[in-house]
Amino acid sequence: MPYQGYDKLNVLVLDDFEGFRSTLSSMLETFGISRVDTASNAEDALKACKTRYYDVILSDYNLGHGRTGLQLLEELRYREIIKQTQAFILISAENSKQIVLAATDVEPDAYLSKPITAKALQHRLDRILLQRRELRELFQALDKREIPAAIAVCRQHIEARGHQSSLCQKHLGQLLLQMGELDQAELVYQSVLEVRPLEWAKLGMAQIKCLRGDLNTAERWYRELITANPLCLRAYDGLAEVYKELQDDENLQKVLQDAVAVSPLALLRQEQLAEIATSNCDFATSARAYRRVVRLADQSVYKSPEQNLAFARATLRLEEQDSKAAVELGRDALKKLVDLEADILDEDLQLQAQLLQTQLYLQQKDSSRAELSFEACQEMIDQATDSLSFEVEVEMVKTLRAISKEAEAKEKLDSLCSKYEDDEEKLEVLDSLLEEPKSAKNRKLVSRINKEGIRHYQAKNFVQAVESFSYAKRLFPNHVGVQLNLVQVLLAEMEEFGCKQETLQTIEESLARVTHQIQATNTQYNRFVQLREMHKAMVRQLQ
Repeated sequence: MPYQGYDKLNVLVLDDFEGFRSTLSSMLETFGISRVDTASNAEDALKACKTRYYDVILSDYNLGHGRTGLQLLEELRYREIIKQTQAFILISAENSKQIVLAATDVEPDAYLSKPITAKALQHRLDRILLQRRELRELFQALDKREIPAAIAVCRQHIEARGHQSSLCQKHLGQLLLQMGELDQAELVYQSVLEVRPLEWAKLGMAQIKCLRGDLNTAERWYRELITANPLCLRAYDGLAEVYKELQDDENLQKVLQDAVAVSPLALLRQEQLAEIATSNCDFATSARAYRRVVRLADQSVYKSPEQNLAFARATLRLEEQDSKAAVELGRDALKKLVDLEADILDEDLQLQAQLLQTQLYLQQKDSSRAELSFEACQEMIDQATDSLSFEVEVEMVKTLRAISKEAEAKEKLDSLCSKYEDDEEKLEVLDSLLEEPKSAKNRKLVSRINKEGIRHYQAKNFVQAVESFSYAKRLFPNHVGVQLNLVQVLLAEMEEFGCKQETLQTIEESLARVTHQIQATNTQYNRFVQLREMHKAMVRQLQ
């Protein structure tokens, strides 16, 4: 059924090529549309949308320099410039899976592939505009956030069995979930699934299970959805929520890795992966995910300086696990920080960035720039109008250590531990810098992991013992006892199964860190000397 009323529409056409803008405008004029505005980039389109209401926005995906068409839609929604009553159609000459899935995430009203014919365009517009006309009351209620009114409109259309009944059922289910009406939402989804096994209804049922606390059933539903359709990104997101509720960080990271493998252009999902990988002390995954976040955020409304700082921190922590990869990623992290310098307006963030630059210069073996960077840090501290934030003070400890000012670093760290002795959250952050954790949570955690590792060691389950102590080492790299426990297990494993160069290297790295920290007065010192001599003997056997 053709749409009647093209002559009353305002349309915006966005493309960086004048020829395509002209072609598309001509097509629209043949449909009877007399008001067609054009723009060549996202910035101009944003300005146009702020000053005029457009019934339809037709945007190319690739707009040359600057934001893409998807990033434009993302910002229009983020800033609430575009309304539900308006239609946004994405056009692209690229049909790669990545772009199509990214479009699915942002949800334009339609996705058209170039070349476009007038017939195909009008067919798509007819369908969208008829839907907008029939459900105008619903979209207006949604724009005003009048949820009860939107629910009433949906029910009315469903009862009347109108052309948009299925879409109204989909909206109704989600609106009832927003209102916390789980029983009613379940009835909606069940009624749909009794007729057809629609994916969105299954997602709704899984969401209900999750909200009711039936996490095992929710997990099963989401897993079945992913098996049936490995491109169903909402199922990955739902499964991630299940693992968050279960506090299962290992599986949470795995499902997010699977999701970004399917759709690598999704910025917010990449950021979630980077954050959980950091929490899991998987700094290789974290640093690489943050590098993608920084790149994807370049023209995004979700861009923030904190993403660059997090990228730098993850790269510096990666040094403990893979120095070669850390140096490679560090070059990129340093460049991004230097490029960002002029855009950081917050005094506190400026200081954090400068301290991180100092550490990254040292990582890159550029001592002269590191020295200049640290001098700049000291000047900024002298000129600071407010007291230093906790984040800056922590970064200062790390920087002092990096420039071999151990005594100053220890003094500042001791001062922070004293200052925040009653703040468990801050103590948990400081724990990674301490020889032994001070927070109750991490003291309990390291004790549990150590006991687990010792139990495996005594049973000669060396693989499991190494896994336990390696995990503890990632969490608490400065914990002398953990480092020595790992060394002891690895030495025992080699006595049992023979020397390996790779294992000797791991032992050497742990002993080097302990050597840097331990004093002769430490209760672990004699044990350290004994293990160091055993390591030397093993090395001589290989020579």
